[in-house]
Amino acid sequence: MLLRWGAIIVTSYLILLGRGKVADPNLSHLLVLGYILSNIVLIFLPIPWFSNPKFFYPLVIGDTGIILLGMYLSEKMVTDFYLAFFLIIIFASMSRNFKLLMFIGGSTAILYGFLLYSWGLLISREGSSYALRIPFIFIMTAFYGYLVKTLTKEKHQELSISEDKYRGLFENANEGILILKDPSLQIADVNREAEKATHYNKDELLGKEASDLFSSEAIEKAKMYFNEVIEKGEGRIDTLSLRKKEGIFFEADISTKRIELGEDSFFQMIFRDVTEKRRLERKIIESKRNLEAIFDGIGDQLSIQSPDLEVLRVNKSVIERHSTTFKDLIGKKCYQAY
Repeated sequence: MLLRWGAIIVTSYLILLGRGKVADPNLSHLLVLGYILSNIVLIFLPIPWFSNPKFFYPLVIGDTGIILLGMYLSEKMVTDFYLAFFLIIIFASMSRNFKLLMFIGGSTAILYGFLLYSWGLLISREGSSYALRIPFIFIMTAFYGYLVKTLTKEKHQELSISEDKYRGLFENANEGILILKDPSLQIADVNREAEKATHYNKDELLGKEASDLFSSEAIEKAKMYFNEVIEKGEGRIDTLSLRKKEGIFFEADISTKRIELGEDSFFQMIFRDVTEKRRLERKIIESKRNLEAIFDGIGDQLSIQSPDLEVLRVNKSVIERHSTTFKDLIGKKCYQAY
């Protein structure tokens, strides 16, 4: 707001004291009055409004339009003055250092003042009008430079918040996560669960290739999997054997996807230790097979029906007795099947 007051003051002086003031004094006075009132109104607006791009950007564009109109009313389209003004905007948009920008703006104002003096304009009858251009250039540099600096700072803060949120989710995830470089597949980052699952600490994992964590039997399958991931950008595989630090292997489900972090591309590999789950699954299958063997080994005919008399299962004695197959019996009513 203070910089806007500075822009209002120098623009108002340009309009009121410039060479073009005689052309349309009423329009000049109305423009100055409207510009001053606009800043008074802005003081009472809620601060969060200025963080809203839908409000902030039109405001900056409106300010630029008023300043350009003020320059027109003051100087009647003098080319060198407009060129200096647009150079300021270009410098501000490209600058990443506010102090350096102010140095450039000050140097530009001094150089422009020297040129005006060398042309004899500062000591002419309209010298006061030309002299106003020098502080105008410097204040406009500060105005646009501060806007760019503020917006850049807000973007950095938003990025920092996003990174903190991602880091929190990354570190506290229940699955192991490896961040792999694209396309070398070298490990660039790991979370705590990955350290816990592999028994490696973070420093030991960083720089390793993802293939170093797979068993020799699974390495070819892993290479095929990662080739597919590099080609398609993502992939999933149900079971691969990963190696712990002690040389012990565990079964893992793996999901990998390409992600963009800043200007670089990485792969996020998420894995879950499913060794116990697979052991239980095998145990269930084995138990099921044992029960089926016992069921089929009984010499008497056994038939299981649902409450509405639909055949759900039969043993081998039924098949042998009726000279049929399981496919012909299952799903039929028992009184139809037998």
